[in-house]
Amino acid sequence: GNRAAPWESGYGQYYALGAGDSTNLGDGTYFNGDIDEFRISNVARSNAWLTAQYLSMKDTFIIYGAPGFVPGAGEDLDNFPVLFALDATRIDYAQTQGAGQDLLFVDADNQTVLPHEIELWDSGNTSYVWVKVPRIDALSTTDFVWMYYGNAGAADSQQPPSVWSEDYAGVWHLNGVDGLGRFPDALGTGNDGINNNEAIVPGWIASGIDNDPGASASISLDPAPLPAGTAQRTLCGWARSQTTASGPRWIAAYGDETGDQAMFIGMDGAHLYGGGSSGNYTVPDAFPNEIQLTFDNTAATEDLQNFAVLVTLDATKIDYADTQDQGQDIRFFDADGATPLSHQIELWNESGTSYVWVKVPQIDAGSNADFIIMRYGNPTANDIQDPTGVWDTNYVGVWHLNEDPSGGAPQMLDSTTNGYHLTSAGTMTNADVVAGQVNSGIELDGTDDYLISPNMESNFSLETMTYSIWFNAAGPGVIVDEVG
Repeated sequence: GNRAAPWESGYGQYYALGAGDSTNLGDGTYFNGDIDEFRISNVARSNAWLTAQYLSMKDTFIIYGAPGFVPGAGEDLDNFPVLFALDATRIDYAQTQGAGQDLLFVDADNQTVLPHEIELWDSGNTSYVWVKVPRIDALSTTDFVWMYYGNAGAADSQQPPSVWSEDYAGVWHLNGVDGLGRFPDALGTGNDGINNNEAIVPGWIASGIDNDPGASASISLDPAPLPAGTAQRTLCGWARSQTTASGPRWIAAYGDETGDQAMFIGMDGAHLYGGGSSGNYTVPDAFPNEIQLTFDNTAATEDLQNFAVLVTLDATKIDYADTQDQGQDIRFFDADGATPLSHQIELWNESGTSYVWVKVPQIDAGSNADFIIMRYGNPTANDIQDPTGVWDTNYVGVWHLNEDPSGGAPQMLDSTTNGYHLTSAGTMTNADVVAGQVNSGIELDGTDDYLISPNMESNFSLETMTYSIWFNAAGPGVIVDEVG
């Protein structure tokens, strides 16, 4: 733990850690010193790969850009319809009229009345009200409006069409049908939806429609607000599929007089569009803060593919106040800003240094221009770490060696899908967790301490391999050996 010698990086071609046999040292030789970041690959890693791995863990491989904001995420919102969800914890329904007729919304100047639309008023539960706000400043947490109520004689002042700006071609809340059996368009343009056996069910906001087989809803935009030629349009809505089978589902379709045309809304890792899909999609703009991470691979003569790079963060590189307390909201994207990358947080330490591993598809040889993007700043985002996705299939095992060796076996966890976890042996205690090259490492006493994987050798046979490890030796000893 306190040896003056620096940590060294070792690697070789050829599963006990800290014990083994040696021609020069004799049988049953134990390693005396500290070890960290042990990994085995089933290929012969190149010098370029091993050098980049070394530089990455020395934190000299990445050029860290200054924190900034995602383009577009830091823009002002003009004439923006805001949804207010009101319940008994936010409003005293006893002070309002029975249908919320006395609601009045006023801008921050306490003079400008704002148009509003009550989508649902439910004094026994949750009410939903849309309000058109003239301006919400980018990245602001201080912009506000006033809501007034409590006037028993006030007339209903709703203005649904005024809530929705001229950029809207139609807005359908789908809470129910009018007297003609249609789904009203909040814009009041007459583009009401036609109900064909749709059931009204609880929705994400108030109610929605249940599209069972044989039922459908159609909305005819007449007069059509979609001009001939090329134009940009945005379609948004909430949808939940009750079908688990693969294949596209019609959420929306469009057509003209010459025949039906289908438009599928799906999901992939980068865009919402018509066609194939996968299970996850991360909206980059939902994470407003970003840092560009540029790789210095100028000395390499070959491309690095599916390379696990170490991102080392501290208060000089990131404002921890903009992240969740365990880094749950950090996301990594390729240079296109849209393709998500797998990551594993080895340690998140808001008062010190954090270590995050990220799988990068390719870093070009001789380049100092390739980069990825780290985004963060979403206080409600879920943790989507994918440790096994970081380490490519050429890794047999990856052990960060941060765990307590005196805990329940197996103590040292393998980050790959193989699950070759290591069990501690000897007289190891939690005091053997010491400072490592990356986060923590393990101290071996040179007497009887070692780590072993009981199922590794029986599950694979390697003719070519590469192992790498950081070690700080207090004397001669065997670091890695095949046993059995």
